[in-house]
Amino acid sequence: MVVFPRHERVRKREREERNESVKGGSCEQVSQRKFSESERFLAIESIKKKAADKAHLGQLIDVIVSANWRCRAPSTAQSYQRANQRRMEWMKGMGMDSGPEALILYLANQTEFVGASSLATTSAAYKLVNGSLGEAFNQIIADIVNARRREEALVRKPPKILSEKEIDQRPYS
Repeated sequence: MVVFPRHERVRKREREERNESVKGGSCEQVSQRKFSESERFLAIESIKKKAADKAHLGQLIDVIVSANWRCRAPSTAQSYQRANQRRMEWMKGMGMDSGPEALILYLANQTEFVGASSLATTSAAYKLVNGSLGEAFNQIIADIVNARRREEALVRKPPKILSEKEIDQRPYS
């Protein structure tokens, strides 16, 4: 099928209009548009302080704090919890605290055992629990994940290209 440039422009404009008309998005997309993770944690801490002397507001604070987990798909939340649990066990075994430096060391260690997707999941799970990292830490994490992704791409075996002769010699099944 031949696609003409005019049709491509029309399709692109339609996609852009659809994207503009979509309200909301995932929890993370909505929260990123409004404020960063660290600002969210500061806001929650401020709310906790205001409600600290009012015991009947404790349940509402729990709702606010857990909203960040509850807005995610159950499978995503479970995956993040497992990733955080594995990371915490590794850090405990190494005698490390839960800082961003330890996360980076954990990710570097895991590059030998898991793929880029698992590394990215671990990073996202950490950020969900601990808030956003500094720009330098985010860049180091992105470099680790992208390096692993590159390694995976280099290992992939390209599909074998058959010649006409090989195709003709294959039995039909």
